[in-house]
Amino acid sequence: MADLAARGEAEARLVQSCVIRRRGTDTFSTSGITPVAGTLVYSGACLLGRPASMRPSMAGADDRMVEARPLRLPSSATGIRVTDVVTVGTDTFVVVRPDDRTDDHVTLRTVQVVASVDAEAVPT
Repeated sequence: MADLAARGEAEARLVQSCVIRRRGTDTFSTSGITPVAGTLVYSGACLLGRPASMRPSMAGADDRMVEARPLRLPSSATGIRVTDVVTVGTDTFVVVRPDDRTDDHVTLRTVQVVASVDAEAVPT
């Protein structure tokens, strides 16, 4: 089991708040695709990091490189999947890499997200 003091100290640094929901049915318009959120997966403390890496855009035939950002969550935030919709403030992101570790030594979870406009264009 993770050191509870270390876990508490790490979680105290999660100064933002976010909501993570399953992806619902996307809406399409002339301004692009808007992922619509479905079932609630997690709501609570988080910390959205600065862009950490570049990855190919998954939006249709787009061949740009886009910024992936780390989203840090408490170890209790489990069950997060690729394509889950994350809202941090007024910004919307989509999970591209979940943290599905199952061991008891997890202090924080880190998932990778991209801006919703750079996410997969095909509804799931």
